Amino acid sequence: MKLRLRRLYETGIHTVGLLTYGRHVFTTLEDAGHDQKIKGQTRIPAGVYELQLRTTSPMASRYRDRFGDNHEGMIWLQSVPQFDYVYIHLGNVAEDTDGCILVGRTMEPARGFIGDSVKAYEEFYPPVMEALKRHDKVSIKVEDCFG
Repeated sequence: MKLRLRRLYETGIHTVGLLTYGRHVFTTLEDAGHDQKIKGQTRIPAGVYELQLRTTSPMASRYRDRFGDNHEGMIWLQSVPQFDYVYIHLGNVAEDTDGCILVGRTMEPARGFIGDSVKAYEEFYPPVMEALKRHDKVSIKVEDCFG
């Protein structure tokens, strides 16, 4: 399974894009980009990252409590330079990202807001998790498409 994130709009605070795989399309929100890594305030570099399922973490426990036993762990990007534990998860504004990728269904780029994040996550998560549980190779290509 190959996911593609095309970053379309950025300000000094946030980055908005589109995440696709198959016929699925989601809006995304990330922190702003910077020349150097700033913990919790910068997005990951463009590139291709393998995805894995991280089953034990405080966030995985919170999501399991929220979504039930069908939530088996966090979708986790591997080998991200200068970043640990980068996930794809729900949220609406840059303050929710902490360096991760948020998914939604709607966007207000100038405001740095994505909407219907819970609904989007409930659609995004199951097919990706099932592919990971089957030990399929799952990756995400992150591209900067500004301009």
